[in-house]
Order: sequence, then C-alpha cells, then structure tokens
Amino acid sequence: MSEINQVKQHISKWVDQFIISLNLCPFAKAVFPKQTLIEVCPKSEFEDIHAFIINQIEHLLSKDEKELATSLLVVPFGLKDFEEFLDLLDVLENQLEDTQLDNHIQIAPFHPNFEFETDEESNETKASLKTNQSPYPIFHLLRVKQVEQVLTTDDMSDNIVQRNKEVLNEMGVEKIDKLFESFKN
Repeated sequence: MSEINQVKQHISKWVDQFIISLNLCPFAKAVFPKQTLIEVCPKSEFEDIHAFIINQIEHLLSKDEKELATSLLVVPFGLKDFEEFLDLLDVLENQLEDTQLDNHIQIAPFHPNFEFETDEESNETKASLKTNQSPYPIFHLLRVKQVEQVLTTDDMSDNIVQRNKEVLNEMGVEKIDKLFESFKN
C-alpha cells in the first residue's frame, strides 16, 4: 500500500473511531464516508501546501453539496510545527475573507500538537484540550450553509464544545493517547 493510501486509511480510522464513535462532530456521521473527500497533500513546503489547499477549496465549491459535502485535507509531510500550521491557517482564513468565500467555506483546524490555551485559573484538563488533535495536520473544509443548518440555536456551538470536553475528560489522556496510537496501525 502506498504511503498516501496509508495516510487516508489512518484518517478514515480517526474519523470513524474518534470523531463519529464519540460523536464529537454533529456533521460527520451524516456525510462520512460517501460525501467526504479525504485528500492527502504530497508536498512539504508552506507555499506548495497553500496552493494545494486553494485548489481543494475550488474543487469543493465546484461540486454539489449532495455529492461532496466536506473535505479533509491532510498534510502528513509538512506543517509539523504547530505555529507554522497556525500561520497557514491564518493566511487561508484571510484569503477566504478577502474573496468573500468565508460566506461559503469554513476551515476547522486539526493538528497532532493542537491544544487550546488556558489560563492558570481554568479548570480545563489535559484531556479536554485535545478536541482538535489529529494524527496529522488537517484542514477540514466545511460548507458554511451546512454548518448553519446544524447550529440552529445560538448556543449550539458552545454546547458541542462543552460536550466534547466532557467526553474527553471522561476518557482521560492515557486512553485518548492509546486510541491515537491505534490510528496509525
């Protein structure tokens, strides 16, 4: 099996056994795998990865949402540094805003080193900070219209985040880390 196909298999396991089985994303179950594209970027340089993602945004927008609802853009060969990953996310989000495509596409970021920042007074646990961790850097392209349909109430987004933190707290760091190790086997 090629390295690209192995990465796709790892991400499919992550979506199925982490995102869907723990119900961390209310969108995933309805569209995975039939309406979800998992595309692996074979590049490692910032500019090449940027161009790849722009092409994938155009591809998603060119398809009917019933055919292709969402895309998971996986970057296994680059952006291992979390700050560099965030830099590209910032560039992409600014481009979406500048071109008014932010009305159509939203990017959900995932990274192996993703942990939300907390202050010293926070009661967040290490487990609850892992909600956006993934086996590889991933830019998840979502259609804004579909997100808005799921988030029918103003506090729905906060409820998802809070519920996810509770689920991960209950699992604990060791169990989460062990599960993540299994995605690459």
